[in-house]
Amino acid sequence: VAVEALRVRNGIIELDLLDRRPGENRQILPTVPVYSKFALTNRGLIPVNPPLAVEGRPAALGAGAPPTLTSHEWILTDIEMGDWRQTTDSLERRPSLRFAVELGEPNAGNGSVAGWAGCNDFFGTYTAGEDGTLRFGPLGATMRTCDDALDELEQRVMASVATARSFTIENDRLSIEFDGGALTLSAGPGLRPPPGPGEPRPSTTDGNETDRET
Repeated sequence: VAVEALRVRNGIIELDLLDRRPGENRQILPTVPVYSKFALTNRGLIPVNPPLAVEGRPAALGAGAPPTLTSHEWILTDIEMGDWRQTTDSLERRPSLRFAVELGEPNAGNGSVAGWAGCNDFFGTYTAGEDGTLRFGPLGATMRTCDDALDELEQRVMASVATARSFTIENDRLSIEFDGGALTLSAGPGLRPPPGPGEPRPSTTDGNETDRET
C-alpha cells in the first residue's frame, strides 16, 4: 500500500492509503483509496475498523449475496431497553458497528469488532455462532467528552453490546438481542474483505496502553 496521509486524533491513528484491488499483481501500483484507523495499545497497533474502501458503496441488497456480519458497516437505527426506546434519525452521526474476521480466515466465527458509540470509538473482539449466538469480549474505547444526551446514548449502546446474546439478519437489517432489549441496525457501506494468503497484513509494534476497558 501507499500512505497518502496520516493523522492522530484523540489517540486514534487515521490513515489514508492507496491499495491494490483483490488479485492484482504486486507489481501494479496501488490506486484504490482506502481509509483505516488504528489504536496504539499495550498489544501493539490494533485496527479500530476494517479497511473501508472509499470508492465502495452499499451493496445492492437483493442483487447478489445477502449481507453478513462482516460484509457491511452496520448503522444503528433504534435501540430498545425495556420501556425505553430511542431512534437515531435526528443524529448527525449515528452509532455504528463493523465486524471483521481473523485475518486470512474468512469463514471464522470470531474476530475483531469496532464502532462508534455516539461520542467515542470502541474496539474489541467478538464470537458469533452458526446458531445465531453473539458474544463480545472486553471492549476498549477512546475517552472524548460529549453532552449529556450523547453520553446517555453512548452508555446504553455500550451496555447493550456488552450483554449481547444473539443476532439475526433479515434483508438489510441486523438485530442484536441483549439482556432486556435489542439494537436494530441497517446495512451501510460495504467493507473490504480480509487479506488472503500471501497478502500484506497490518504490522504491530510495542507501545503504551492508550485505551480503557469497558
